Amino acid sequence: MSISSNHRISRCWITPAFVASALALLVMNILVAVPLPPLGKVDVVGTVVDAEWVPKASLKGKKGMSGSLGRDRVVPAHFVVILHSYSGPTARQAWMMNGFVGVKTDANADRNRPPQTLTVWVNSDDRDFLKAGMKIRLVNYTVAGDEGGTWTSCDRVERSRQAPSAGAAAR
Repeated sequence: MSISSNHRISRCWITPAFVASALALLVMNILVAVPLPPLGKVDVVGTVVDAEWVPKASLKGKKGMSGSLGRDRVVPAHFVVILHSYSGPTARQAWMMNGFVGVKTDANADRNRPPQTLTVWVNSDDRDFLKAGMKIRLVNYTVAGDEGGTWTSCDRVERSRQAPSAGAAAR
């Protein structure tokens, strides 16, 4: 008695490229749960080009996720501040700070030179706390985060008076 079948048997070969791709996906999933690399604390001084206030927000945790993503959390009210003529962070720190807060950069940018502008987040419930033209100093500013988000802190914010407008200076 013979048994025949119309099914073809094909061999499945696992190529090195497949193994490398699978390993890369595994590593990326593991790295997602890793906190941001340490930035250190740095005093940042600069002139505010733009200060956009963002209200407080509550975020729901995602079940089964690690780190802050796995639990409910609150993002405090804060400003997204663009500074120019800034000082304090090294070129490496400035690039890290911009990257941590989501600033898109040119892939060909010279990372040995500081970026022209620096974006910082300054926590404040007062939507009138920062304005364009002000000079500010952030004492011991740092950025931290994980897969659930990014957060910033500093010991204090020192503000100088807002630069006078062109009309006020002419009077």
